[in-house]
Amino acid sequence: MCIKHLLGVRKNTTTSLGLVEIGLPTFKALVLKRQRKIFKPMWAERENMIDDPFSHAMHLVKNSNISTARYLNNLIANDVEDISHSMNNLYQELNNSQSSRSIFIEKLIQFYVYMIFILLKSL
Repeated sequence: MCIKHLLGVRKNTTTSLGLVEIGLPTFKALVLKRQRKIFKPMWAERENMIDDPFSHAMHLVKNSNISTARYLNNLIANDVEDISHSMNNLYQELNNSQSSRSIFIEKLIQFYVYMIFILLKSL
């Protein structure tokens, strides 16, 4: 809702459309990228330390079957590019949407791509 207010769009406009228009990923993707940037090196450095409190706490959490353990295991094990993955998901969500504004934006993008192709071909 905050993004919609900043962009000055209607309440019924989807957030994904606003994010695609301004070229920003979701907040979740930004947080995941930051968490991965912090946790991966920290865990790689301290994984085999026996007397480190962080390592001890991480081993306790990672060896349990709670949602935090699954989240941290996924965060550390995967090298997913969160930002590009998020942007691709937003584009797919927009492409699959049946709202009139989303369809209009999709047609507009196709038109611009076609015009750029024609211009480049004529050079």
